[in-house]
Parts: sequence; C-alpha cells; structure tokens
Amino acid sequence: MTEAEADLIISKGSTGCGTPYLTVEEVKELLPFLEARNLFVPASEIVAFDLDGRNHMDMRLSLLGMDEVFDWESYEDCVRCRDIFHSTLAAMNRPGIRYECQLWFDDMGAPCIV
Repeated sequence: MTEAEADLIISKGSTGCGTPYLTVEEVKELLPFLEARNLFVPASEIVAFDLDGRNHMDMRLSLLGMDEVFDWESYEDCVRCRDIFHSTLAAMNRPGIRYECQLWFDDMGAPCIV
C-alpha cells in the first residue's frame, strides 16, 4: 500500500462514512500508517464471505459498541481499542471464510500506538 492510498483510506475512515471495505491484508498494510498518525480504530464493521460467496455481518467481530463484552465507553480508551482491534483482527482466520472490514478512525487527541 502506498502512502497516497493510505492517506485516501484514512481520510474516509476519519469521517462518519468510514472506509471502503478492506481485506484483512489491506488492514494489516494500513496499520503502520495509522500508527504514524496516532490513529486507532474505535469502531468497525466486519463482513464474512463463505465458500459460496454469500456474505453476512459477523456481529461477534464488529466493534459497534453494542456487544455484550465491551461497553461503549471502552472505545474512548485508545489502548483498549488497540487491544480489542488486534484481538478482532487475529480472530479473522476461520478456514474458508474471507473477511472484509469497514473501519472508523479517531485520535482522541492523545498519542496511542495501534
């Protein structure tokens, strides 16, 4: 991923619209650019595609503040967000499933390494 491509994705992810859907590989390529800009991922939407190409929302992986494990306030803590997002990224590894992620970025005015 080039810096220009990352800048475009980051500019979209810094709005209420979020990024275009990205593959897990694209997200991993984007992480160093987020770190360089002190950005983290407080919210995401994950779509999983099965072997037949059918897709469905995977609410267990999406970070929308509606889950049972983490409450919305946790997404205001960039360190917790980083840890939650990295756990989520690591969980996107089921065989035969392709994941795509829509992300939202924030800096919360504080340095935070993603």
